[in-house]
Amino acid sequence: YLSNPLLWSIAPAPDGSVWVGGSNGVDAWTGERFERRVAGAQLPHPEAYSLLVESGQTWIGTRAGVAVLRGGRVETPALLSAMRGAQVNGIVRDRGGRLWFATTQGLFLLDTAGELVRYTEHDGLADPRVRVVHETTDGRVLLGTYRGLYEWRDGRILPVGRQTGLADDMMISAFVELEDGRWVAGSTSGEDLRIFDGQRWHRLGRD
Repeated sequence: YLSNPLLWSIAPAPDGSVWVGGSNGVDAWTGERFERRVAGAQLPHPEAYSLLVESGQTWIGTRAGVAVLRGGRVETPALLSAMRGAQVNGIVRDRGGRLWFATTQGLFLLDTAGELVRYTEHDGLADPRVRVVHETTDGRVLLGTYRGLYEWRDGRILPVGRQTGLADDMMISAFVELEDGRWVAGSTSGEDLRIFDGQRWHRLGRD
């Protein structure tokens, strides 16, 4: 059984197991049962809000920064101390090896040289609270925020959708890219989905 049934995140592992982050740590489904991986007391905050499971290490985003599980030990790298006051909503490693952190205090990028860069309102975001980071199949890095969809492009933060039917103030809380190339954005602000066909965004409502 799960150590706690209230879950915030779910992530696949390279070995085929499935990891889940809950309100009191991290568990993993091994095919027959859930096994404890990290207790909530070992984390900066007991709620494991986001996960990225890699070979040899697992990145755990909490409501108070990031921890890393390596060799059975939980670490809180000093390099990531700038995120200690932030809720980490998402963690993504792109094809180039860079790590992206969607947080309530902006977008954080850990590049391959080991430098952590933060992007906030001063860099183009209308609201620093980032909910989602997504790398598209053609390598674009998209950001779903509390106020609109953005793209990180060569160190710049640019709005996406403004000219194609997506409102600037729409809260983007979920994002997926379909096999045919269309984008789907979920929002809590309008209780609907928006689908981008390459030309325009279309609303998919309850009806």
